[in-house]
Amino acid sequence: MIAPHLMATGNPLLESPELNFAAKPSVPKLCELLTIWQGWPKLGGVAGSDVAGRDVEGSGLPSREQFEPADMPHLLPDIGLAEIDRHSNLYRDYDVLFRYIGSRIGEDFKMSQRTRQHLSDFGLQYAHRWFPVFDRLLATGLPVALQGVPYLIEKDYLRFEMVFLPLAGSKVSPTDEIGPSTISFVLFAAHFRPNTGAGSVV
Repeated sequence: MIAPHLMATGNPLLESPELNFAAKPSVPKLCELLTIWQGWPKLGGVAGSDVAGRDVEGSGLPSREQFEPADMPHLLPDIGLAEIDRHSNLYRDYDVLFRYIGSRIGEDFKMSQRTRQHLSDFGLQYAHRWFPVFDRLLATGLPVALQGVPYLIEKDYLRFEMVFLPLAGSKVSPTDEIGPSTISFVLFAAHFRPNTGAGSVV
């Protein structure tokens, strides 16, 4: 269980109401990335539900070493890689360091210059929206799919769909049980499309 740090008000950050979590991605390229992730050799085991809502027992996680950009050049503009940094900050007892940001996802989210920056550096409103996504992934060790509308970047005429895929670190042995402490990286991807209800908040 991830414990949010208390803000100056004494109130913890709550899960953003502006993101809709989905049972699974619907966009073909996000489904393709999920299928690739599911096909990688797994380490350890985790019990819970997969991104399609099915019960899973001992499914485990692929390691960071399985992600080879050269194997998926057509997906690279739409994906990013983040590292879970076990250092506390104002918002959580961990942070998210963005290691790689694809050209298209960087442009769409206006974060092309955010490589090597932490999520906590983005400020309160971004922390309030995005830390709960990583909370969910770290608590379950399972993929997370969601949909939403951009905000604070003047692109509410678009909608996005994303998938977040947990990866184990290189120091995990095949017999280790996968949990929050062994998830070291997150592979994520996004797809943007026109928002037919522009101006609305999901």
